[in-house]
Amino acid sequence: MNRQFSNVGTSKKLSAQYANAFTSWLRGAGNPGTEMMAALNEGSNPAGGFAVPVIVDGQIVPLAPIDAGVRSLATVITTTSDMKVPFETTAATATAKPEASAFVAVSPAFGSFTLSAFMAGGQNDLTFEIFQDAKTLPGFVIGDMLRAQQNIEEPWFISGTGVGQPQGLLGNVGAGVTEEPDSAGNLVTINGASDLIGSLNSEYLPNAAFLMNRATATILRKAQTVGGVFYQAWTRENGVDYLHGFRVAYSASMPTAVRGATPILFGDFERGYLIGDRGSSDLAVKMLDQTKALQGLVSILTYRRTDGRVRRPDAIQSYTIAAS
Repeated sequence: MNRQFSNVGTSKKLSAQYANAFTSWLRGAGNPGTEMMAALNEGSNPAGGFAVPVIVDGQIVPLAPIDAGVRSLATVITTTSDMKVPFETTAATATAKPEASAFVAVSPAFGSFTLSAFMAGGQNDLTFEIFQDAKTLPGFVIGDMLRAQQNIEEPWFISGTGVGQPQGLLGNVGAGVTEEPDSAGNLVTINGASDLIGSLNSEYLPNAAFLMNRATATILRKAQTVGGVFYQAWTRENGVDYLHGFRVAYSASMPTAVRGATPILFGDFERGYLIGDRGSSDLAVKMLDQTKALQGLVSILTYRRTDGRVRRPDAIQSYTIAAS
């Protein structure tokens, strides 16, 4: 069937297929417009997209965890109860002894701190349906909660109060050095890092490392160029950064470089900071399938009990930027 329509003196001929389709669309079960026909392409769903299968990748790409460097540097032990940890506060001294005179007894003095355990964790609820249908999701949730655990523990290890939470490093280790910015305006400097190394007792140097955030490291890399002259202070070996030959660990919880802040710590963290995990250092995972069963939910509970304390304040020294 051919039809012609007049338009300003011109004539257009429509195909029989189009005419029949248009008529069918108009009549559409007594409701014009209810029947759709379109070209077979993927430009839109009515135009063929409904026939194209969609596959969801089973691999969920997680958000990156924060830089958490303290656990990798400190001594980490497991505990079964609160533990009293002794340490020396005053060393024994020797004195000159004149002939026929008595020795002077000067004994060492000791102190102690309590290594306890503080709970932190989280709960995630998954519906029965998604637990069955999304096979990779429970494993992803557990990994995500491990990252969440790092996000709460690392700030404690850096600046925790020690009351109801671990004791942080900042303010509880050696005063180290207070430095001015360099002539180029870099708030932390290569020379300042050298001074910090010099402030640490040589006893602790063999296992010493730097701890800072990545923004501070960027400033120090720029500070290698002074007055147009480049001084090589940074190196990288097997994926590990070194400054002045000492390993650099990164923590997102370390302060940024501003006046009055302490953006860098340096020392033997293994001897200077003690972390105690109650029972195990592994993240405890419990799957509760009864608690919210009537709501159609499975609860995944993750937690760890931990504490951290400065054991040897002189083993770690601080780099503080002058306040003014």
